[in-house]
Amino acid sequence: MFALFGGVPQLLMPDNLKSTVSKACGFEPQLNTAYQSLANHYCDTVMPANSLKP
Repeated sequence: MFALFGGVPQLLMPDNLKSTVSKACGFEPQLNTAYQSLANHYCDTVMPANSLKP
């Protein structure tokens, strides 16, 4: 998808899906290792959305 858009955003803000976040926490959620590797590859920052707040 990044190739289709022609670039990478500076910040990814996914929902607290189990495929993205291994352990949800209000202050420092633990990311899935594969998702973290993707973010590291593209020099990206991941900040999941707060839980229980749309």
